[in-house]
Amino acid sequence: MLTAHQLRADVVVVGGGMAGVCAAIAAARTGAQVVLIHDRPMLGGNASSEIRVHISGADCAGNRHNVDARESGILEEIRLEDAVRNPQRSFSMFDLLLWEWVKREPNITLMLNTSCIGAQMAAPDRIRAVQALRHSTEDLFFIQGKMFIDCTGDGCLGAEANAEYRMGREGKAEYDESLAPDEPDLHTLGSSILFMTRRYDHPMPFRAPDWIYHFPRCDDLPFRNHDQFQWGFWWVEWGGELNTIKDNETIRDELLRIALGVWDHIKNSGSHPESENWALEWIGFIPAKRESRRLLGDYVLRQQDLQRAEQFEDAVAYGGWPIDLHPPSGIFSSEPPCTQVWLDELYSIPLRALYSRNVDNLLMAGRNISATHVAFASTRVMGTASVMGQAAGTAAALCATYNIPPRTIVREGVNELQQQLLKDDAYIIGVTNSDPYDVARTAHVRASSEIPQGRAINVINGI
Repeated sequence: MLTAHQLRADVVVVGGGMAGVCAAIAAARTGAQVVLIHDRPMLGGNASSEIRVHISGADCAGNRHNVDARESGILEEIRLEDAVRNPQRSFSMFDLLLWEWVKREPNITLMLNTSCIGAQMAAPDRIRAVQALRHSTEDLFFIQGKMFIDCTGDGCLGAEANAEYRMGREGKAEYDESLAPDEPDLHTLGSSILFMTRRYDHPMPFRAPDWIYHFPRCDDLPFRNHDQFQWGFWWVEWGGELNTIKDNETIRDELLRIALGVWDHIKNSGSHPESENWALEWIGFIPAKRESRRLLGDYVLRQQDLQRAEQFEDAVAYGGWPIDLHPPSGIFSSEPPCTQVWLDELYSIPLRALYSRNVDNLLMAGRNISATHVAFASTRVMGTASVMGQAAGTAAALCATYNIPPRTIVREGVNELQQQLLKDDAYIIGVTNSDPYDVARTAHVRASSEIPQGRAINVINGI
């Protein structure tokens, strides 16, 4: 029997992936009372032990050699503690670490295993409350808030609140994007299932079930290197021609057939004798979803903004991962599994892309921000999602304090938000520290040598 509960908060964050975790912590540290709801038993989303995707970001996994682009702020705090406490890189230990980080914040009420199932509207353009269900305890929650942040990835809260959104690919002409298809369609990037393997000191046979796909030759996996197989393969991908929300169960079943078929090839084709002593240790049962809904804001980030490194006056976050496009048919495509257009510089992400254009008290962070499919192909990675989460959480807390919508922050001046983010160790391209109470700004900084893009003075000026 369901028991109904009424809760109140300044900021309600829906979705506890990396964007949601950073958003909730940022809002709480800025003084807001926060409720964070997440539909899984552990935090982290694609980075959790249920899915096991490594966090990528603007530093391109260390491949961006000309600039130190690694994300700072809350994500870096978490990563540094993880490096000390979890040198074995256990995903389950990372789950625990994220749980600890959220629970230690006195201003956060964490609600795991709790799904957003509806939105109560105060008006067509304003959310009054989130309706949430926790089956495991038979509880139904009505969570009222001043501000709401959709970090679900799928834009679930936005859809329930009738926020405008887009799904699929824009055509070239709509935003004059050279990397877009000629005509718009509903195709997206596909989803993936990962696996992990373990080496033993004796041969470990693999008896393939009869329901899997078979790839008897290496040529059956064109453009897909599979010599290193400990962590699975991101290119075990499928589902971009389906609806990645409504067809998620079908996508999972097909990905299991594909993933085990790839492992069968490695173990039993005869092409990889080095796999003799290796066995499957774990396989995911939740697809690592790349793309679904993108909520629309006052600004839609696009290809040109990334390639020109557009400097927005309301910049609050940044990215730098390549524009990383995948064929919708995934592993069954005759094309390479991805086309990566590398970016010469980091790019800014404006606050206008992090709030809804038609629901005044709704922000978003993560892969469901306001971006075209092409721009999303870069912004979607979890390092970038984390810094967007910190920006959205901080903005939401300020909006709750002043009782204003985020659009007002843009219209009346974004400086207070930007300076708060800098104070909290975030980085915003081109924005300098102007905090009059920061005594570090009066320091004299000297170094024996420096590079043009890394002057010593930058340690105190926010650049």
